[in-house]
Amino acid sequence: GGQVIFTTAPEDVPGRAEMEEQRALLEELLEDVSSCSDWTSQLKEGKIRRERLVDQDELYFIRRRHESGHHYFIVNLGDERFDDWVPLSVHFDEALIMDPMSGDVGRAGMRGSLEREVRLQLESGEAWILRTFHTAHDHPAPEWPYINISGPAYALSGKWDITFIEGGPELPPDHATESLTSWTEYSEAAERFAGTARYSIEFDAPSSTGRWLLDLGKVHSSARVRLNGREIATLIGPTFRTLLEDVRPGKNFLEVEVTNVAANRIRDLDRRQPDWQENFERPIINSIRKEPGKYGGEAVNYAKAPLMPSGLIGPVRLFELE
Repeated sequence: GGQVIFTTAPEDVPGRAEMEEQRALLEELLEDVSSCSDWTSQLKEGKIRRERLVDQDELYFIRRRHESGHHYFIVNLGDERFDDWVPLSVHFDEALIMDPMSGDVGRAGMRGSLEREVRLQLESGEAWILRTFHTAHDHPAPEWPYINISGPAYALSGKWDITFIEGGPELPPDHATESLTSWTEYSEAAERFAGTARYSIEFDAPSSTGRWLLDLGKVHSSARVRLNGREIATLIGPTFRTLLEDVRPGKNFLEVEVTNVAANRIRDLDRRQPDWQENFERPIINSIRKEPGKYGGEAVNYAKAPLMPSGLIGPVRLFELE
């Protein structure tokens, strides 16, 4: 019973099964179908509300109906952060934001009456699930904590203590620095290391307010954040930001555990032990080795691959929030 509007009519049938019969049926159906370049007028004639989300070039979405409203899966594929009010074509009296990366749920900011709008705040590459309801109901979720920056960035400066805590082939020596770079620059052992390093720094809160946005800058490739001994968040990108609700006036202790990918470890193994993969009875690895390699040879070999950046690179900054 759905209404289909063609901007360009189909030219042929898919596949070869019963192709002539299918083509004859298509030709018969097209006798009652006309293409329309002015599809907006066709939407109005069909009493179909246009989804104005498509006007936001950076936002892509999928919409599905559920028993009491709709689900929107929305992703920001633009290069910049998106923070704006957007109208939805469906009727709703309440909307929940569901973050698939963190599991957080909160009531979306809404405005308008005849045409409802919701506030979306998505970093580049970030996705949300928006769950709308035809009628409002008493939901225990809190209001969504939108990020409203109230002042300039505050850079965390001082000495970072870096300890390699897990991984191989061996743990590199500890390192201290006031300028964050890839840990592959620290030593030969760090160059081939795959695993986790803990970055720690003591800092003074810029003011007495307790709510801040922590921006880790560049991270390769995931980060686990603790503040004053309390677990805050595990971040896997595409951006590495999290709220800090309990920043103390005065001294604070920040720890960031960063885990890199295994690329540098594999590169080192291919350089020093070219046959290391033969010791693994793993069909996937063996089949990959038989494919043409990007860096030479009939088998995949990463001995000549460039080093992958690893660790916390920053800059690490705090932003005061309203």
